[in-house]
Amino acid sequence: MSRTDEGPQERFEEFLRTYKDEHGTLVYWPKCEQMSLNDETSLRVNFQDLVSFDNMFAVLVTEDPQKFLATASSALLSILRMEDPDYVEKLDVSTIRIRIINYSEHVPLRHIRSKHIGKLIQINGILMRASEVKPLLVEAVFRCRVCGQDIPQTQEEGRYTEPPLCPTCGKKTAMRLIPEQSRFIDWQKVRVQESPDELPPGQMPRSVDVVLEGDIVDVSRPGDLVKLTGLLQTSPDFSRRGGRLATFNVFIEANGVEIAEKEYEQVEISEEDEKRIRELAEDPYVHERIYASIAPSIQGHERVKESIALLLFGGVEKVLSDGTHLRGRSNILMIGDPGTGKSQILKFVAGLASRGLYTSGKGTTAAGLTAAVIHDTDTGAMTLEAGALVLADQGVACLHPSTKVIFNNHIATVESLFDERLKKEATSGSEIVEVSPIKGGIKAFDIDNLDSVDDECTLVRRKRHVGKLIRARLASGFEIRLTPDHKVVDGNSLQWKDIGSCKAGEMILSPLKLRDAVSPIYIFDIIPDDWVVVLKREDKNLLKGRILQHFRSLSEFNRCFGVSRHILSSNQQFKMGKLREILGRLGLVSEWRERLLSYGRKGRGETLRTNQVTPELAYLIGFVYGDGNYTIRRRRSRFCVYQSAKKEDIIRNLDNALHSISYCDFNRYYRTTRSEIRGKQVTSKSVTLYRGSSVLTYLIDYFLADNLANILMLPQECMKAFVSGALDADGCVSVKSGTKSNKEYRTAHIEFLLSNNREKDLTFILALRRLDVYARLKERENVNVIRVTGRKDVQLLCASTKEYSIKARNASIPDNIHEVSSASEKLPSRPVSEICDLISLGSKSELLDKGIWSTVHAYKNQRYQPSRRQLFKIADLMADRLPIPISCEINKLLKRDYFLDEIVSIEEEHFDGWVYDLYVKHHHNFVANGVLMHNCIDEFDKMDPDDRTSIHEAMEQHTVSIAKAGIVATLNARTSILAAANPALGRYEPSLSVQDNIKLPFTILSRFDLIWILVDTIEPTKDRELAQFILNMHQRKKNPTKDSSPPIPPDFLKKYIGFANRYVIPQLTPEAAEVMEDFYVDLRKSAEGGAAPVPITARQLESLVRLAEARARMALRPKVTKEDAQAAVRLMQESLRMVAFDTVTGKIDIDRLVSKMSAAQRSSSDIILKAIKDMEAEGTPVVSEDALLQRVTSMGLPRERAEEVIRKLVSEGILFNPREGKIKRAQV
Repeated sequence: MSRTDEGPQERFEEFLRTYKDEHGTLVYWPKCEQMSLNDETSLRVNFQDLVSFDNMFAVLVTEDPQKFLATASSALLSILRMEDPDYVEKLDVSTIRIRIINYSEHVPLRHIRSKHIGKLIQINGILMRASEVKPLLVEAVFRCRVCGQDIPQTQEEGRYTEPPLCPTCGKKTAMRLIPEQSRFIDWQKVRVQESPDELPPGQMPRSVDVVLEGDIVDVSRPGDLVKLTGLLQTSPDFSRRGGRLATFNVFIEANGVEIAEKEYEQVEISEEDEKRIRELAEDPYVHERIYASIAPSIQGHERVKESIALLLFGGVEKVLSDGTHLRGRSNILMIGDPGTGKSQILKFVAGLASRGLYTSGKGTTAAGLTAAVIHDTDTGAMTLEAGALVLADQGVACLHPSTKVIFNNHIATVESLFDERLKKEATSGSEIVEVSPIKGGIKAFDIDNLDSVDDECTLVRRKRHVGKLIRARLASGFEIRLTPDHKVVDGNSLQWKDIGSCKAGEMILSPLKLRDAVSPIYIFDIIPDDWVVVLKREDKNLLKGRILQHFRSLSEFNRCFGVSRHILSSNQQFKMGKLREILGRLGLVSEWRERLLSYGRKGRGETLRTNQVTPELAYLIGFVYGDGNYTIRRRRSRFCVYQSAKKEDIIRNLDNALHSISYCDFNRYYRTTRSEIRGKQVTSKSVTLYRGSSVLTYLIDYFLADNLANILMLPQECMKAFVSGALDADGCVSVKSGTKSNKEYRTAHIEFLLSNNREKDLTFILALRRLDVYARLKERENVNVIRVTGRKDVQLLCASTKEYSIKARNASIPDNIHEVSSASEKLPSRPVSEICDLISLGSKSELLDKGIWSTVHAYKNQRYQPSRRQLFKIADLMADRLPIPISCEINKLLKRDYFLDEIVSIEEEHFDGWVYDLYVKHHHNFVANGVLMHNCIDEFDKMDPDDRTSIHEAMEQHTVSIAKAGIVATLNARTSILAAANPALGRYEPSLSVQDNIKLPFTILSRFDLIWILVDTIEPTKDRELAQFILNMHQRKKNPTKDSSPPIPPDFLKKYIGFANRYVIPQLTPEAAEVMEDFYVDLRKSAEGGAAPVPITARQLESLVRLAEARARMALRPKVTKEDAQAAVRLMQESLRMVAFDTVTGKIDIDRLVSKMSAAQRSSSDIILKAIKDMEAEGTPVVSEDALLQRVTSMGLPRERAEEVIRKLVSEGILFNPREGKIKRAQV
């Protein structure tokens, strides 16, 4: 048979039998022969081998990848049947597969598009998450419960499907699955994230789910760098209510999996590269050249750069015969003054390392660094997700203190959220800031999906700011004041941008939809603590019975809560705060808030018909806000509303509302007024409806006080009623007619004339956004106007309020009203332009026939701002022609969760005071003054203490252990840590220890092999050299370097490091070991004697080995020489002199790093504690601090030293101050 007569399967069989590598060795045939011996069901095939054998396979895989894979697997099955039919007989033939690796169609994760659906692609990334392995039912056998017939049923797309009826008896009955006769395969779902080398700067990493089946499950674990080949498939998206959407999620059905076990395995090194690498290794100045290539834009820090170079090359990882693991990677910490180049060095190294990750302190948590247990929403199981150490900045932009946010559905200024009692100092960049923890819900926005969401705020930060702020006034009426570098969302591109770069006339994104408040508001919960709650006799008896279930007697109860012994048996009543406290202790709050209780300022109480805020009560509150007032006095409080006597339906609505919540009715006062309008005498009659009620007046004040601060707490139905009350009080719904271009048109709009209080009216606009309604504020001299003009906004407002509002119910809004330009209808031009650009590629005549050619063309060229109505029209007319991804993008843009607010004016102003920012947990943005803003909250020393301790194991053992939610696992974290920390006081204070300077625990400090202190000292010669160096860089002049050590290009240096790590494993020689042994023993000799400081421990000796091995690897040497060991010793000596030198003893004391106290402090503390014991034995249980200082001074301890050690003992909790000037031991 000629080659042209062969089919794809025959050709593939020939490939497996005959393909040879460049050395003439058969590649795949021996593997086929070994499959039965190794109990294998799949064969990995390099796609490049396949294409080099016959290009027809490249064509076939492009045209029909599923057919290609099926053909390849059939070819393998055919060969196995001929070679070992008995082995095949035992197998499920569907599990015999060809696994494709090294596929040519590599697609970066963020470039996966709809055109790849159904295609075979290859992705690279880091395995982030892996589910447990589960059996997937493929071929089921069901048994009829009526006749007992076995019925086979194929399961498609992973869905459990029973036969609709029994083919034998024809009965529709539930079937019983027979597992032992059914066929299952192993199934696992993993998530792969973009690898750092593919991640664009400043972008969040993308991820994709991957389904593994058969023998490729569990071959990798979180943290592995993987290459996956598979088919891109889709699964439908569903709405919150379970409805199927037109959008789809994508996932990869994996065929082949490759794991890059080693860190530098992904670095490609050609033969030319290897030649250059070996030439560089022969250079006698190779070490100096590599040191000079580390962050060459940073002047000086030669020893720091040398140690970082050794960190990049690393030592040799060892596993001893007893299983003990010795890490080969070094950890280095840089501590320094601001402006010494720490962050720049970190970022340079992150880019140079093959799998380097850069994280900052406050954005780093224990789970983010190590690993987290995540609930998989698809499978319902708990899965592991790798963190930064397993997978291995930002400015201080802030807001004006008066900026208002929606915190726990309460309008609050950012300044009020900062708790002075909980504040702590922290370092952000080069600045000292104050932070205060907080926990509560906040309104945020999902930028990717254009959805309004609720999120969690966990931190408030502030700093002193002297300089300019940007004040931007918006078309909606809101105003924002923030530092120029604070970010908002550009309304043209939907990308974050600095407010300082915005101009008048541009648009920024604001949320139109605010998420609903769902919890009811119980009157019991909001009555003030100092009010009286009047309990009836049966209420007191019920409470008495419940009390005696928890207390042995009423006397015990009275003593516990400090209440009168007659309170349950007389006419005495509880204060509201005390009753809430008692019920809280008894666990009865939920039960009692449902009761109809009587409340009052003094002894007399008032009972309402309701126990919570109802729509009727909210209607009254809205009416008072619109056209009414209220007064609160100690003796008598009342509220009133005003209305024209002709509006009988509205008056009746008010009466009904009050009657539904109170046992009292309105009192009335009628008034007749005469006035002259346009020369005519007009008589009008009005009525004032008023009611005295302490409880109702308080509830009205609760929601209307502080500029409506609590109004957004109202549940959705109550919010509709509140707006309805305001509309009936002083609002109007009107339809106007006009003529334009000889065409008649009608428009509808709604206006509220509620108050002249700007802050109140802006909060009311936020309340309208709860109803998806966009409104603008127009300030006038006497009363402000809140105007709703957009057709959709008017329709939504009328629809939301017609159940409660008379005016909305009576409004007649025609369907053919004209579209008035409204910000709620504007869409971002750039995304719409990209969509129209794709649509315009179709038939122009078709677009002309549908009447949308001019609109599509205009939107494509961004000639004017797109609108929701026009884009909807385009999508509707082109529905049958639009690809699903474009339809999904259009549907997303058409959402009414957002609108574009125009910047009317923007100006700078000087500010001197505190400015604030928030940290939002998930979406990292929040709504402030009605606008969406980014949270801009930055080093190792700012991490939470609980998070810092989580990396101990990773630093020492290079593993991360996790035991949560039933998952017990150990993940590899074979990484070096290069960390930077700013001194707690802004600059490094030499008189303090390292621990006191940076507030890091000794358990962390002891894990670093080398610690460097970078101090910004004033030295004229060095200052001039630094200034010339920096200015030469800005002038693009070449800075002079030593001829012997010109820097190496970063790309080539990365390959050199990769080659050394992959192929060079240096061994420690006796000569090198002797150098390190002598240094270790000689240094410890100086500590002979009981109280002498310990200068070095075995942990530093292991560090010396790692550093010496790294230096040998740097020169591609197989042996560690004496010179390598001497260089490592020199670096260790310099580091120890910086951080462990005790100025009191004049010696190196490692306890300054690895213990809470140095040896000198410990010796001094022994003297102080002995003196305290002696004074206690003399009959002084509480020691005077002055007397103690006199005693220890007479014992030879300097007073200043004694004061320092006493402060240290107090901070450690060994001593405490029972009162001013007194000292006592914590444990006697």
